[in-house]
Amino acid sequence: MQVPALPTLAEPLPPIHARPTATHADGRVPFALAGRRGFIAGTLDGAAMEVWLHPLCVIRSLHTHATFREAIVTPASVERKLDAGGRAVVEKLFIPLDLPAAVFEWSAPDGAELRVEWTTAPWPASPDSADAPAALRWRRHGRALIARADAPAEAVLFGFSREPDAFEVGADAAAAGPAIRVRLTLRLGPGESVRLAALSTTEGDDALAATLAALRSVPALVRARAGALARLAASTISFSAPDPLAAEALDWAKARLDAYRAETPGVGRSLVAGYGRPRSGADDGEAGHPRYSTRDAVWTALASLAAGQFDAAAEVLRFLGRHQAPSGAIPHACTARGVAHYGAADSTPLYLLLAARYGAWTGDLGLLREQWTCILAAFRFCLGADAAADGPTGDPAGGRGRGGAAGSGHDDRAALHVAALRAAALAELVAVAEAMGDPALAAELRERAARARDAVERRFHDAARRTGALHSGGGTAGAADWMQTAGYAVPLLLGAVPAERLHAWVDLAAADGFTAHRDVRMIAAGGPDAPAGDDSGAWQPLHAGWASWAGYAAGRSDAAFRHWWRIVERAVERGEGARGGDPQGARQPGTDAHTDHASAAGMVVAPLVYGLLGAEPDALRHRLRLRPQPPTAWDRFVVERLRVGDAEVALRYRRDGARHTFVVEQTTGPVPLRLVLEPVLPARRLAAARVDGRDAKLDARPFGERLLVPVQIVLDHERSLEIDVEDATTDDAA
Repeated sequence: MQVPALPTLAEPLPPIHARPTATHADGRVPFALAGRRGFIAGTLDGAAMEVWLHPLCVIRSLHTHATFREAIVTPASVERKLDAGGRAVVEKLFIPLDLPAAVFEWSAPDGAELRVEWTTAPWPASPDSADAPAALRWRRHGRALIARADAPAEAVLFGFSREPDAFEVGADAAAAGPAIRVRLTLRLGPGESVRLAALSTTEGDDALAATLAALRSVPALVRARAGALARLAASTISFSAPDPLAAEALDWAKARLDAYRAETPGVGRSLVAGYGRPRSGADDGEAGHPRYSTRDAVWTALASLAAGQFDAAAEVLRFLGRHQAPSGAIPHACTARGVAHYGAADSTPLYLLLAARYGAWTGDLGLLREQWTCILAAFRFCLGADAAADGPTGDPAGGRGRGGAAGSGHDDRAALHVAALRAAALAELVAVAEAMGDPALAAELRERAARARDAVERRFHDAARRTGALHSGGGTAGAADWMQTAGYAVPLLLGAVPAERLHAWVDLAAADGFTAHRDVRMIAAGGPDAPAGDDSGAWQPLHAGWASWAGYAAGRSDAAFRHWWRIVERAVERGEGARGGDPQGARQPGTDAHTDHASAAGMVVAPLVYGLLGAEPDALRHRLRLRPQPPTAWDRFVVERLRVGDAEVALRYRRDGARHTFVVEQTTGPVPLRLVLEPVLPARRLAAARVDGRDAKLDARPFGERLLVPVQIVLDHERSLEIDVEDATTDDAA
């Protein structure tokens, strides 16, 4: 087995000037450092790290024998400050943006002796464990180690900038399958640094050689990664408010959203559900396995669109279209080996909703035409999946349980959130069909969307209960399910069900029923015990975001802001836009396997843009609706680079006593947008209004617990709206 020629790796890693930045002294904090082709995950104390280069787990149980002191984390790097036998050691971790490679560097200002060890067993973990090879071959030569499994196209290569002072390689008898354990000693001279590059291929030696060639200048890769982050920050939405946590959380969220764009050779590129860190005592590799989940990908893509990160949503659409079944069904999950799984009732409506929202945000008819055959097939599949032409979709085996979480077993009752998804997707696709020049399809979509909404009202709403059923009755599963969960948020935030139809749930969500110590509960306090599984608590960040987003849709602004602010605090607390799983607000053993959820970053963005700002784009018609609901705790905020098609919009808000001032400007784009601006303010009556300094008579009306003041303007120059109100209130006092 031949060892390929290595680049020298002689140049030290330069400082990575990337923002945002977080410093941690608590080694228990988890991290995930990701590029398109791989990630490093673990805890900052280095108790157990993994390196995945899609689809292979190339390093497991990585351990540096040193005491953790401090870590500096950016979206592009992790720098750990360690103590090895009383000597200071600096460990740097770096993932190139587009290469299946990871780079480690160790340096010691005053010299030190350092021991490092890890296991390599390069094959995908569960659920692809059947792919584990019968044997693992390896060869060590000088400063390189190569390992190959049964598949001739697959290999893992480790290369050092110099040969370690001790370099032991042998079979790992403790591993569940074929694996090797690597142990090495580095005697670092004062000021010396040593680098390790780990890289892999599933496409043969030519691909491996291309990656090696790209590693000839690691500092250039570092600078490229920092430059990409700077361009991302400068081209996407920004937000500033009196509390700087809001801007910091948004900066982390945008960087993390970009990091979830993962590519696996032969499978495609899409948003993954997250990057897990190893659990203590878990099987090696199992916790960190990345997965392509349609549900997570679509909700995260909706947030990416709101942030102005259009490419991520386009990749999700292409990925799902690529793996669409001949029937038109969209898979609910796809493994790193490209095995697609079908059967969830919400996957195909989510795909259609994303297609519609992609058109609304971007106006990109080119991609929609590219995917149009897939979109039409998915639409026809949804129609065929219904028991009746106007009936909402049920929950087949492998579908979604209470609140939209993954369920087990068969439930043929119709599900409220799936029916709402379907109705919303059909309604929002009307504009796409019209833009595509298909008026007949647009008319059919409009008619079917109206029938779907009627079906939701007929099958789910109960006027006496002032709410709807989570699942309608009938079928083999029995009676309707009335448990009040955070899943009721979905029909509200999509606009598929009016807030007054779910009044009881809205009251619960706005009060303390869904509020835990630092989170939003999945099941209302005082209700029946939650079922086993994902519905047992609010540990999924998606649910907290849904509750906030729906609160804004229902006009419960203060409660919605409280829910969103908990997400913001958790995002900044972790310093990486991710948060852990705390069922019912308290940590439970075994819930920390996937602490880096894509939805955690997504739900920093989505309730802000869709909720607090009330953005409803229509790039296909050059229109935008903004329904800002300023928090009572803030007297100002500024939004920049809200992208709608080719346009970028800036919004400034200030409150002086009873006067609220909004200034809106379209800063880029050849065609001025037509803006419907509808501020929702904590007041009872409108006293006066001025548009561009001139008195205006506006038709104010109640909205939830606030007052909505609408105006239509064209953004052909900077526009201002001044609103004087009487009887200012707080939402909680209403």
